[in-house]
Amino acid sequence: MTSNILRDHSETALKLALEDNILLYVKSCVIPGEDVLDSDELFRWYCGSDILLRNWVLNPKFTPENAHLKVKEQIDFFNHRKVSFLWWIGPSATPLNLGEVMEEVGMIKLEQIPEMGDMVIDIRKSEEMESNLNEIVLKTGIEIRKIRSMEEIRDAVQVVIQSMEYSKEFQRSGEKSCEVMLQEDPSVNMLVGYAAYLDGKPVSISTVFYGGGVAGLYSVVTLPKYQHRGIGTAITLAPLIDARKRGYEIAVLTATKFGFPVYKRIGFNKLKVMDQYFWVPQALKRFLYKMYFSLQHFKNEKKKRNCLNVYRKYL
Repeated sequence: MTSNILRDHSETALKLALEDNILLYVKSCVIPGEDVLDSDELFRWYCGSDILLRNWVLNPKFTPENAHLKVKEQIDFFNHRKVSFLWWIGPSATPLNLGEVMEEVGMIKLEQIPEMGDMVIDIRKSEEMESNLNEIVLKTGIEIRKIRSMEEIRDAVQVVIQSMEYSKEFQRSGEKSCEVMLQEDPSVNMLVGYAAYLDGKPVSISTVFYGGGVAGLYSVVTLPKYQHRGIGTAITLAPLIDARKRGYEIAVLTATKFGFPVYKRIGFNKLKVMDQYFWVPQALKRFLYKMYFSLQHFKNEKKKRNCLNVYRKYL
């Protein structure tokens, strides 16, 4: 079970492992019957509707000569269906200037502020993590469960929908993708979910995907009402501790600006791996998104807040 676990902790190996983990995780979310292209040139997934988190292009391997054409082909594919999609490129992507090509044809780069992005942690010493987790559980009264039933899957998806303000359309596909968690032997599952319950109510969730030799954390979410109590830390620590028990040495994740401080306190360190791009079919929205992300780096905080609030009304 541990033969493929990453033992090389060099920066190059970590970057490739994180890239591979994301690709394998996204593939695991596909529901049978959805439109998937998995070729030597790329992996493309179209879920059948306009759910940004379920329309992807990953693992591009183009040549300098055909890169423009191939990028335009993917844009045309999703444009024809009038849906948005995400495209992440990592260290194995070719050609080396692929990001520039994507911006030239109009794709929007998710400009990251310093307090967000890819992160890694060495989990070989997890004793302190266990004591921290036990302390938070005692202090808050939460119960952390591994997700092992459809009812718990529904609870977890509701936490995501309420916290991230996703549409109800996300519910069915999200629940269906999580059914793999219900395999008979959870000790060998590649995708494992966790939920924190308080007074019988689900308030926080996380998932871990084992692939590429590392443990990748995804969907770490806490309901706004229950944030700043340590619950987000606890729901992050639980999969890290279990990953170590499986023999894993490295855990990885992609942090938002809200989760970054939590992960930093736990011991995660930044490691720039993936460049993130997305496309929306409406030209006006593309323009507004580009302006919105350019404002993230605006120095005058008051003007930045005012401008961001204006743009949020239209996005």
